[in-house]
Amino acid sequence: MTTIYYKVPSECEESTYELSTGLSPASLKYGRVLGSIAKECAEDYFNDHDGWESTWPLTFTLHLAEDGPIIGKFNVDMEQVPAFFATSTAE
Repeated sequence: MTTIYYKVPSECEESTYELSTGLSPASLKYGRVLGSIAKECAEDYFNDHDGWESTWPLTFTLHLAEDGPIIGKFNVDMEQVPAFFATSTAE
């Protein structure tokens, strides 16, 4: 299990967020794996760190240590899913 630290520089340069993954540290050398982690970070940011208030796309930087060097930098966009509601009206 690996802990990834991520930042969203455009929203708050001082804040660092933590995400636990089920991946081994060796798997982090592959770009595709880092891209998947960036999507997980975006979901975590949206759900747990007021990310719904942000204007997407956002840039995420990934780190192996809280103050460590950037191991990946990704722009992540979000699709809005429309929801429709119907209510009965008088005829």
